[in-house]
Amino acid sequence: RSERLLNRLEAVTAYKGNENSILKYAREHKIKVHHWPLEISLADFDIGLVVSFGHLIPTKIIQSFPL
Repeated sequence: RSERLLNRLEAVTAYKGNENSILKYAREHKIKVHHWPLEISLADFDIGLVVSFGHLIPTKIIQSFPL
């Protein structure tokens, strides 16, 4: 199979000063990190894996993923 299943992987995390496990993992594996609250367009993303991180995720963000 020549087509790529995943074109890009990015992470979102909220932290205050201390490096959390998401940020540490992302840095070790060269994954781009965005900080909460989001200030990026989600139009280029097909799916979002949402894991509880202490913030209410707005419906607008959850419904922006087509898959």
